[in-house]
Amino acid sequence: MNSYQKKLRWLHSVSERASMTQLEILKNYLDVFEIPYEINDDQFMERIYLCNGEFLYLSVIHGRGSYGFDWGLLEIQGLLTDEEMKNDSVLGYLTAIEIANRIDAYWRDEDE
Repeated sequence: MNSYQKKLRWLHSVSERASMTQLEILKNYLDVFEIPYEINDDQFMERIYLCNGEFLYLSVIHGRGSYGFDWGLLEIQGLLTDEEMKNDSVLGYLTAIEIANRIDAYWRDEDE
């Protein structure tokens, strides 16, 4: 089993814990696999920023007005496909697992 498969297996096991929000699952994933991030919350919105050096490659938000908030899901800006970018600069209604898959793909591409 490679490291990506281990991460995915771990994520699925954590996501089955109903007491954790999608944002908590994502933060836990980032902590466990030592992926650096910054938190920038305010009274209206929870935000996670992921940077590669000085380059911000992903912003994850959850709060009133974000796409998916009412369902407990997350919205991202960054790591979108060309097809997704044709529709909007953000993508919502995502789970922590869907976002983690994008993060893993980004880092795999960076390592190659």
